[in-house]
Amino acid sequence: DADGDGVQPYLDTNEGGLGGITVEIQADIDGDGNSEYREITTTANDGSYQFDHLPAGSYTVSITLPTGAVATYDRDDLTSSPDGSADFVLPATGGSRDDIDFGIRGNAQLGDRVFFDVNNSGTQDGVDLGIANVTVNLSVDIDGDLLADYTATAVTNSDGLYEFTNLLPGSYTVTVDQGTLPQGMHQTVDPGGSGSLDSTHLQTVPAGGNITTVDFGYTGNGAIGDRVWWDGNNNGFQDAGEPGLSNVELQLVCDFDGDGTPEVIGTTTTLGDGSYLFSNLPAAAGYVVTVVSGLPSGAEPTYDLDNISSPNTTTTNLSYNATTGQVDRNLLVDFGYRGTGALGDRIWNDLDSGGDQDAGEPGFAGVTVTLSADLDGFAGNGEEFILTTVTDANGNYRFDGLFTSTSGIDYTVTVDPASLPASYTPTYDYDNVLTPNVAQATLSDSVPENLDVDFGYNVSSALGDRIWLDTDGDGVQDAGEHGLGGLTVTLY
Repeated sequence: DADGDGVQPYLDTNEGGLGGITVEIQADIDGDGNSEYREITTTANDGSYQFDHLPAGSYTVSITLPTGAVATYDRDDLTSSPDGSADFVLPATGGSRDDIDFGIRGNAQLGDRVFFDVNNSGTQDGVDLGIANVTVNLSVDIDGDLLADYTATAVTNSDGLYEFTNLLPGSYTVTVDQGTLPQGMHQTVDPGGSGSLDSTHLQTVPAGGNITTVDFGYTGNGAIGDRVWWDGNNNGFQDAGEPGLSNVELQLVCDFDGDGTPEVIGTTTTLGDGSYLFSNLPAAAGYVVTVVSGLPSGAEPTYDLDNISSPNTTTTNLSYNATTGQVDRNLLVDFGYRGTGALGDRIWNDLDSGGDQDAGEPGFAGVTVTLSADLDGFAGNGEEFILTTVTDANGNYRFDGLFTSTSGIDYTVTVDPASLPASYTPTYDYDNVLTPNVAQATLSDSVPENLDVDFGYNVSSALGDRIWLDTDGDGVQDAGEHGLGGLTVTLY
């Protein structure tokens, strides 16, 4: 009586007969108060038994309860406590009774959990999730006749838990119906640690035992991911030179087991190049990837896979290929962002070394300028945001779409001296020429633009001497030949 409810087998399902149970019949044939008749038999594999050629009289039939068994039903104790014994009377003519049934249950239980081994570690740890709606089958050969005398089925709940109760002592076979798992999952954890990974486990259950270690772990082979990046030109494409954003936290959520409740499968953070990956995933519809933290304040989305109308979130599906046994790998789930800040200005030839951009002082074209910043502010993490541009014909340069923050983000602008004409040295930069070719500027939410980051240079060599009146016309500056003042000299 697997559920212990005292309901006879033809009304309950999955309640098979028990073979090998000792059944004894006794009778007071002549009514003198003594049992003149006694016979013992053993139940067949289907639990049936029979005593034949009985005369009329009062009979008692009793069973020998196996170790750890409790009576739940006998024919004459329908409204009282069953005890494994039934009294009845056979009439004098045509007497036959085929309703002297006995129900018993055990006092042991077995089960635990079917789980998603999220990190494919081969152990059950804190990140793993229960798999709901998985069918687990239980069978046992109670009497040793090589037949499964008892079978039962359980379905895991939303936490992946299952349990079989009222068990008699024995060696039970527990089997996970792999067809009820999410598609594309394969086993990583076996309850016995045998490494067989066949979704089957043989478990010995003692009388009164409570076995809570029969866990089965599974993982998938699909993946979702790609990159979070700075979309500087706001075109929705990852152009050359557009850097990834590191230390951005993303979360993956999905109702992967179909129990109606989406679960957090995991979180991850982007690497230095902005890349990220969620792996070991089963096939499922409705995976939701969300950027949850780590973006600079004021970052504006320019791209995600399903539409920036749902900013910072993308929903995608993973399908299963039955031919290859593989789940999709969707590595196109990118997120592009751009800020509202700008930084730049001009690199010029400071002809008089005055540190001011005087009229007529030309700009240097073709000078390489690099911009870098430690966007996440983690000490020692390096400046993961690096951009490069080249000055135009007037020496101007500009970086747009930059990120800001409430407290400010420090940007470093660096001029490549190798791209300047030879022998030129700094005469001015925005924060101090003591750090030649380098200037720092801060962009904040309140001051999102700085277009005064200039660099002045002048050549360290000189050219010139004297214009004189060569009175004898010999091309030699002779004593007494005077210089000529007030003449305009132009250098090209």
